[in-house]
Amino acid sequence: MSDKLSEILAALAKSLQTTAEHVYGLLVRQAIVEGVTYAAMWLVGLSALVVGTRYINRLDDSDDAKGMLGAVMLVGWFIFSLSTILGLPHIVTAIVNPEWYAIEKILRLLK
Repeated sequence: MSDKLSEILAALAKSLQTTAEHVYGLLVRQAIVEGVTYAAMWLVGLSALVVGTRYINRLDDSDDAKGMLGAVMLVGWFIFSLSTILGLPHIVTAIVNPEWYAIEKILRLLK
C-alpha cells in the first residue's frame, strides 16, 4: 500500500514539477485550511439560526409570518444538525490531525 501511495505522490509531484515531500506538505496545509474554513462556515450557520430563532421568538403571536418563519427555522435546524453530525468529525480531523486528513485524500485517489 505504501509503495502505491509513494507512486501516486511521485506521479503527482512529477506532473507539478516538484518533489513528493512538497506535495504532501501542500496537502497537509490544505487540510488545515479546509478545516478552518468549514469550521467558520459552521459558526456562521449556527449564528444565523440562533439570530433567526431569537427574532421569531420576539414576534407577536398574532403575526401571521411567525408560523411560516418557525417552519423555515425548524427545517434549518434539522439540516444544520444533520450536517453537524456528518461533517464535524471531518472538521476536527482536518484541524487537529491534518496529516491523517491528507492521507485520507490520497487514499481516495487510490480507489
